[in-house]
Amino acid sequence: MALGERIEQFERYNNTELRRMVLPGGFPFTVTGRLVSGGIGFVVIIIILAISFQSAANSVKVEGVGGGAIGFEADVATNSTAGPGKGGTLNDEGDSEPFGVDAGEVEWDFAGELRLVSVDVTVSWSADPVIIDGGAPTVSLQVSTNNFSQTSQETGFDNSVTISVPVTVMGETVSGSADSVEEFIASFDAAGPAVSGVITYEDDGNPFPNDEPLDYTLTCSLVGWELQNIREVSDV
Repeated sequence: MALGERIEQFERYNNTELRRMVLPGGFPFTVTGRLVSGGIGFVVIIIILAISFQSAANSVKVEGVGGGAIGFEADVATNSTAGPGKGGTLNDEGDSEPFGVDAGEVEWDFAGELRLVSVDVTVSWSADPVIIDGGAPTVSLQVSTNNFSQTSQETGFDNSVTISVPVTVMGETVSGSADSVEEFIASFDAAGPAVSGVITYEDDGNPFPNDEPLDYTLTCSLVGWELQNIREVSDV
C-alpha cells in the first residue's frame, strides 16, 4: 500500500466518531479517532522523555569544585607523642647548654614528620634555696628553626618554660578540593622543622658570688594532626 493511501486511511480514522456519551451535568462528549491517536502519542512521548532523563542521570559524572575536583571537608583531631629530650646540670649563672640539630643531635630534625601541628619544647628545672639567696634562679629557653626563632624565660626554684614551634596551622575543621580522599589528606602534609636551641642559666638570684647548680630536664612533644569524618561538600 502506498504511503499516500496509508495517510488517507489514518486521516479517515481520525475523523471517525468512535463513541458518543453524555458526561455528568448533561454535557455531550464524542470520542473520535483523533482523540485516541493523540492520547497514544502523548503517552509514547512521556515514556521516551522518562527514558532519556534516566539515561542522562546515569551517564553524567557529578563533579565538584576546582575544575573537576571534589570538594571535601573534615574534622581535625590532634595527638601528642614524645620526641627527643635529655637532662643535665647548669652549675652557675651564665652557663648554657645547646641542643638540637646545631648541636649535632640529628634526632631533632623532624623532616620526616609530615603531619605535625607543632613541636613543643619544654625545659623544666629545680634548685635548692640557699639562705643568702636574694631570689629564685632565672632560666631562659631559646628555640629556632629555618623560619622561626623565639626566646622565653621564667624564674623559680621549680619551674619550666615551653616554646611551641608552629608547623601546620589548622582549626577544628579544614576544607579543600581534590580528586580523591587520599589527595585531600596529602594536601595538608608538610615536612617538619629542624629544631635547635639553647638553655641558659640567666641568674641564680644570689647577690653574692656562689656556685648554685640547678638540674634541668629538656623534653619535646610532637603534636600531630589527623583528619576525621571526611565528607564531600558542594562548595568549599
